[in-house]
This record gives sequence, structure tokens and C-alpha cells, in this order.
Amino acid sequence: MNKIILSLKKHNNEHYSDAFIFGGIIGAIIFIAIYGVNVLRFTNINWLMHSDELEGLWDLTQHYMGWVFYRDTPWCFPLGLTEGLTAEPISVAYTDSIPLFALIFKILSPVLPSTFQYFGLFELITYILMGGFGALITRYYTNNILYNLGSAALFTLSPALLKRVFYHSALSGHFVILIAFCLWIYKNNYASIKKHIAHWTLLIVIATLINPYYSPMVAGIMMLSILSDLISSRFSLVSVKKAIVATVIPAFFTAIAGYVIGLFYGSVSSTATGLDKLSANVNSLFNSMDYELRIPSALNFQFNKKNYSAFLSGLPYGIDWQEEGFAYLGLGMILLLAIVLILFAYKVTSKKISLRISPSTVIPIAVGFIVFSLLAFGPIAYVNSHKLYELNLPAFIYNLLSTFRSEGRFIWPVHFGVMTLLLIGLIKLLPNNKNAIVILSLIIVLQIGDLSPALIAKHNTYAKIPYNNSEEFDNFILTDPIWEKLASSKDEIVIYPPAEDTICLTPSVSCSLSIYAKKNGMKLNATYCSRPIHEAADRYAYECIKNLRSNKNDDRIIYVFMNPDSLSEVEDLGLTFYEADGLTIGY
Repeated sequence: MNKIILSLKKHNNEHYSDAFIFGGIIGAIIFIAIYGVNVLRFTNINWLMHSDELEGLWDLTQHYMGWVFYRDTPWCFPLGLTEGLTAEPISVAYTDSIPLFALIFKILSPVLPSTFQYFGLFELITYILMGGFGALITRYYTNNILYNLGSAALFTLSPALLKRVFYHSALSGHFVILIAFCLWIYKNNYASIKKHIAHWTLLIVIATLINPYYSPMVAGIMMLSILSDLISSRFSLVSVKKAIVATVIPAFFTAIAGYVIGLFYGSVSSTATGLDKLSANVNSLFNSMDYELRIPSALNFQFNKKNYSAFLSGLPYGIDWQEEGFAYLGLGMILLLAIVLILFAYKVTSKKISLRISPSTVIPIAVGFIVFSLLAFGPIAYVNSHKLYELNLPAFIYNLLSTFRSEGRFIWPVHFGVMTLLLIGLIKLLPNNKNAIVILSLIIVLQIGDLSPALIAKHNTYAKIPYNNSEEFDNFILTDPIWEKLASSKDEIVIYPPAEDTICLTPSVSCSLSIYAKKNGMKLNATYCSRPIHEAADRYAYECIKNLRSNKNDDRIIYVFMNPDSLSEVEDLGLTFYEADGLTIGY
């Protein structure tokens, strides 16, 4: 046995892969402990079809229906276009259906079951990679496998990750941030700058294909790494040339990736409203209070308070929408912050360490924290419920930032950056691995205990999901017999304007109509998306009504009038009106 242990230690000392593999195993174990295994069954879809019963939002249903419509869309270019959900083809990225996985499984579609979901698999891989790269981060500074595995556990127990898993699946891919940190940390291990640039390029492309929000996060971390090189070389001409190449190549291929999945296709707006609201509070790293969002109907948003901590009271937000910037560290990590600061102060005052810190290290880190924090706080920053400042941004900058309107999410690199620095700081300040491991073990226990309300809630929600192998598209909202009656004679559903204030903000209706449409081979002109699609939807609806006025009747259309005030505009067009499940339909 001793020989085996010595052999494993020797192998770990010589190979970084051990930390990654065992860290990934830790991530997988934590995932299954929280979410169970039924979410991993590829043909288990009923829990996806009515996701509002899980955590209050219909988003998971939207993501799944986006994949279903995309899977059945004939191959075209751009490759990421989805037909049937909107008046014009739309990118699968705008249904948040994880374009990378959608592309892969659409290619494999001929050999897959007719009913297939990959969201459980994506989340499992997320936890595996969070654990693997979380272990690699500290592996650079210590070859103690226990410390590396403790780091893996803490990264996979991140409250920011816990909030997003299955709630906004594509936005839970935080592992791309950890990979970016690893590329920065391990940059001196690269024998070739070409290989390093290739890895950065590949990572940013993958980040874009998971969710475009990750593109600027990963690109920003890459720029900080480049800034570190520039400072080290004192901005020599050679280093500046390398920096330009290292910036242009990833940007070029990222733009191509965005084009291929259809981000720039059609009339979908690249900007959206909400930049003044969907921010992070300055207290976000220490605020355990999350708001569970529910959207019962158009323009009716409900926020239910939900505390992630068993020990700390939540802090107030400036506005409810700041739940988008939720980035609570957890009591365990907050205690680690205090321990690292105390150790650092003691070592400095006792002159056991020097305050000399390389500018090429401290400046990029400081710039990163400042820039990402300011982006996350947005043009109106709040500390608790108090307004800290308000910026009047020029229209050009405001519209540019509105491309990523939920700017509170930019707090994630800060969240994981703090965790990274604390875990590195502890092992550097305590060279005695045994002491560091004891402290880390206590931190993990405290972290789990503190997050127990959220961990239990997630477990009760997902681990207890039953396995149902039914291939039927059950519809829980549209139960009136008229729907089944019309299904055999209609092949299109047209939402009458204004789509922006109705179908796009009423996901329960949108998702129910998309389920009904897919089950019966129909198409829609509007659906619930992450970007405004109402212009094309309204244009198409007006064209249909114009045809009715010109006696070019299309009796294969079901009209859905979300706004009762619009009925007076069409009551003379020969439509039969019917009230069904709270909706006014005409046919």
C-alpha cells in the first residue's frame, strides 16, 4: 500500500493531469449529490416542459423548445438559424439553447432518440470542468493533491454557479472563466506563443458558442494577461506586436463564430432595454439575498426573497432586478478572506514577507477588478439601497453596453477572481501544507453549512424529478378542447401586435404556444427570446391582417390577440372569435 501511495504522489508531482482528473471527479460527485441522476436521462423531458414549477421561470422550457425547433430546422447558413419560432429565422443563441451543444447534437440527430435533451449533460460537464480547472488553478502553486481537491470543491460550491444551474443553463458555464484564469496562470509554461494564442482563441470561441455573455469576460481576462506581458517587457516594440496579434486573431475567429451561429442575422436587435436595472450591487460579494423572479403575465414581475445563507441575513438591493448581479461568496470564503488578510498583515509586520509585488502582477489584477466591477455596477450604482453614483453615458456607449444589458453578470470574473486569489494566498502564506489543508477543510465545511438552504432547495427541486420516458409534448396551459379541434386544420399561429409588450413578456403563453405548435407541426411569428424580435413579428402580423382586408384569406392561421384593445381593429374581417384558456383567438 505504501508503494502505491508513494507511486501516486510521485506521479502527481510530475503530472498536472492528476489534479484535473480528481478535481473533475469531485465536481461530478457534488453535481450528483445536489441534482441527482434523472436530470441526466436524455429522454426525460417532462421536467423541462413546465419549468415554472421548478424555480418560477419558464426559461428552461424556452431553452428546450429552442433546441427542439432548431433540431427540426433544415440545415442552412448561418448554421445556427432556427425556423418556426419567429417570423424570420433566429439564432439558436437567442433562445439560450447552448449553441455549442445544439450544433453538436443536431449533427448527431439522425442517431439520437426522437426525444432528446442535453441540458442535464451540460450541467454535469460544467461541474466536472469547474472541479478540474479549479484544482488546476492551485496546482500551479502546490502539488499537494488534497489542497487541489479542496479548491475544486470550493469552486463547484460557488453560490453564483448554484443560482444559475438549470435556472439559466447557458449562463452556468462559469468554467470558461476558470479556464481563462488557468491560461493566464500557466502562460509561462507555453513553449510557443502560437499555441498560447490558439488556446485563447479556442476558449473565446467556445465561450461564445455557450453564451455570448462569456465572450467579453474571457476576452477581458485575456487582455489582462496580455497587459501583464506588456508591463514585464516594458512595452517593447516586440511585445506590442505580439499583443496586437494575440488580440486580433481571437477577435477575428470570435466574430466568425458569432456569424456562423447567426448572431448578426435578420432584424433582431443587438441591444435591449434594462441597462439601468440589471446590475450588481456594490455589496454583491457579501449579500446572501437572492430574488427568485416569477413572470406570471406581461408586465407583471414578482420577486420573492430567497436567502442563500444559513447564518447571515441578506443585505438590501437598490432595485429588485439587481438579482442579476448575485455573487455571494459564501460564509466559508468570507472567513477565508479574513484569514488571508490577517496572515498577510502578520507576515508583513513581522517582516517575514516583503511587500515587493511585481507590477506585471498587481496592475493587471487591479485593472481587472476595477473594470469588471464598474461594468457590473452599470451607469447607476447602489450600495445596499443607497445610490452611489449615476452616470449620463453618451448614446453610443450606452447602446454598446446594452448589447450585454444584464451587466450585473460581469461581477462573475470578480467573484471567481476573489476566490482564486484567496486560495492562492492561503497556500503562499502557509507553506506548511498541513496547516493550509486543515484551514481549507474547515472552510469547506462552513461553506456547505452556510449554503445549506440553497443546496437543499436545489436538491429538493431537481433530485426528486421523476423519470418519465414519454415522448409526448404535454401542454399544461392550453387545455380548452378548441385547441385540439383546430390542430388538424391549422398550420400557423400569428400573435397580433404589439408583440414586444405581450408575447415577449409573457413566457407562460409563449412557451405553451410553442409546445402546441411543435406538437401539431405549426409555426409561430413570435416567441419569448433573449433579444427583441417584435419588429419582424409585428411586420408579419400586419401583413397577414392586410391580406385579410384584401380578401386574401388564409384559413390555416390561428390569430392570438394578447391585447383586447386590438380586437376592434379586426372585428369586421370575418374571423370567428373564441376565448380559450384566458386568450382571445380568431380563426
